[in-house]
Amino acid sequence: MSLWMEPIPQGLQLKARGAIAAGDVLGFLGFASNEYGIDLVMHNRPILQAKGIYETALVQAVTRPRVNNLRYTLGDLRLLLQLADRARLVKAGDPIPEKRQFTLYRGVAGRGRNRRIRGISWTDDLSKAHWFAKRFANILGNSAVYCAAVPRSAVYVYTNGRNEREYIVVLPKTVKPSLIQTEVDR
Repeated sequence: MSLWMEPIPQGLQLKARGAIAAGDVLGFLGFASNEYGIDLVMHNRPILQAKGIYETALVQAVTRPRVNNLRYTLGDLRLLLQLADRARLVKAGDPIPEKRQFTLYRGVAGRGRNRRIRGISWTDDLSKAHWFAKRFANILGNSAVYCAAVPRSAVYVYTNGRNEREYIVVLPKTVKPSLIQTEVDR
C-alpha cells in the first residue's frame, strides 16, 4: 500500500515518507498546508493504523487547521473518529477532565448546513465560544453560541493545545444544543 501525498509538494515527499517510517505524525502532516491534514489522515488511514499512529494523526488533523473543517461532512468526521481506537484517541489528547457530564459551548456563524450546530468541536469556555462565533461573523453573519449538556461517553478527545479547551465530541441524537446568544457582538 502506498502513501497518498497529493497535497505535499513533490520535493518534500521523500522526507514525508521518512517521517511516516519514523512514526513522526507531526512531521508527516507538517509537509502539507494544515488544511489538508484530514485528507492525509483519511487517505492514509490503513497505513497510519498499521503503524499505530492513526489516532495521534487524527487528533492533530482535526484540531490544527488554520480555519476550520467545513470542507468535510459531519458524517466523514464522525466516521474517522469512530474508526479510531478510543483508548489511543483519548491518549493522543490531554487527559479528559473527570466529570460524568460536561456543559459545552459552540460558536457558529452562517446559515443552513454550513452552520453546523451539531459539529464535533466544542469548548467548556464560553468566552472561546463567543470568539469562534465572532471569528467570521462579518463575512458569514448570523453568529450565535449554543450550549449542550454532553455525556462523557460522547467525548472522544480533549485538548488544550491552543488554549481553546477543545472537546471533540459526537453528540448523541438525544442531546439537543440550546441557543444561548444570537448575533454575538462583532
